[in-house]
Amino acid sequence: PYPNRGHPVLYVHGHWGSFSQARSIGAHGTRWVGPYTKSKSDAQIYDSLQTGRDMHNGLLPHESSFVLSEDHFVEQVSKDHLAGFVMDVYSLDFNGEGAALHHSTLLRQADFFAKSIEALATGCDVSREGGITIVAHSIGAWVVRLALRMHPHLESNGLVRNVVTLASPHLVIPYAVDSSVHEMTSRLNRNEDNQDVAVVSISGGLRDELIPPEVCPVPSSSGLASKSYLATVISGSASNQQSQFGMDHRAIVWCYDLLGEVRKAIFAMVVGSNLGLD
Repeated sequence: PYPNRGHPVLYVHGHWGSFSQARSIGAHGTRWVGPYTKSKSDAQIYDSLQTGRDMHNGLLPHESSFVLSEDHFVEQVSKDHLAGFVMDVYSLDFNGEGAALHHSTLLRQADFFAKSIEALATGCDVSREGGITIVAHSIGAWVVRLALRMHPHLESNGLVRNVVTLASPHLVIPYAVDSSVHEMTSRLNRNEDNQDVAVVSISGGLRDELIPPEVCPVPSSSGLASKSYLATVISGSASNQQSQFGMDHRAIVWCYDLLGEVRKAIFAMVVGSNLGLD
């Protein structure tokens, strides 16, 4: 891939999903949408992507990294450098295959995911400091978690450092009809050991008609460092009051407001991983 100037992000779609769902996060990654477009023309943004001018991949210098507390430092770095942060977004294509019906499908997809990570790491010259950030939707999160178990070098070599999951059922897969799926998820939730991989889980709330928010948190017994959040869309009214709403299972992958926050979260995770912050 060329020119490989941004932070590599791999999108993993869910059950009967599509690789094309990555278009929205890709637009945020290359700064074609958002507040940055208000001060720059399309020509300027394109020139920046081509030349690397006024952009970076989140691997910033370690200057005065511990003068401030960790939270305040990441907040200050975000204020100073978020506008120039660019992501090179790639996407897996499982050809519309449904992974939630049988564990053998999940195994095949997990192996394909691992090979794709290795190919990206080589093509993008991925460093251990930055790694590749994963954005997974729904059942795609189980593909990622299973791959990390099957191929531990993805974590030990620093290829996968951070994972963001959208409407993913980490506790249990609802509606799974095959017992092997339940056995596999139960085993992963009991015996996982990927302490160096950080997971941010975002649920769609009660508006998600497929995945209830109760099954989205990553269980503490899984061994993953994780945080869980409820996705909300902020809507302004004529009285300047703001209302918060959840979102349905598909809208969570293209919601403008949410993906803007996901971009901020990825930037903070990349900076934190690079500087060794928790």
